Amino acid sequence: MTLKTARAIAWTVFVGSIATSFFAPEIWDVVASMLWVGSVIALLAIRTREKVNSGVTQKPDRGVWIVAITAVILALVDALFFAQGVLALALCLAGFIYYLPRAIGAYPDRRLFRVRAIKAGTTVVAGSAAIASIVIMNAIAEDRAKEVIAAIEAYKATSGGYPARLEQLVPAYLSEVPQAKPAGMMRAFDYHAGEADHTLMYTVVPPYGRKLYHFERQRWSALD
Repeated sequence: MTLKTARAIAWTVFVGSIATSFFAPEIWDVVASMLWVGSVIALLAIRTREKVNSGVTQKPDRGVWIVAITAVILALVDALFFAQGVLALALCLAGFIYYLPRAIGAYPDRRLFRVRAIKAGTTVVAGSAAIASIVIMNAIAEDRAKEVIAAIEAYKATSGGYPARLEQLVPAYLSEVPQAKPAGMMRAFDYHAGEADHTLMYTVVPPYGRKLYHFERQRWSALD
């Protein structure tokens, strides 16, 4: 298959996937999204291959270890401090949209293909691991919120009213006031005791993605 034919097929899939997302039943949206990403990767790989074939001087590739260490550091900073997923998403996009097409385009130069493929895999794995860590910590926060809510309700059942501070739950109802998340910015619970409204809040995505539980209404709401 020539590069011209491959480009025509990739463009057809690209346009077709966009049309599918608008006009096809909703069940096809995931398939259309996967085809769209695949077509973008293919188009970028074809462009790289054309540059290689034309004799254009390629940018020197940085060492694998530099890319790997940088990806791991960025992933750890996002997972354990910012907890936003922005850096993690950027790493995944760098792997899929930059390193992977360049790796495919470099083939059949096996050395260059292997170096770029390792970089693609490293950045995607690091970014995916950071996203998974953020999801896990939010699940932990949800479980801990349920424990605090149960303790507050138990306090009310015994005392006839909600506590003014979370510290009043210790040690009868909680051994200690827990943090919502094990790590990250804004990881503490925020409890508000008003005259007619008592709420428990924790941050899902810093700084504005927050969830609130309203005790009088016994339901959750979101605050951005």
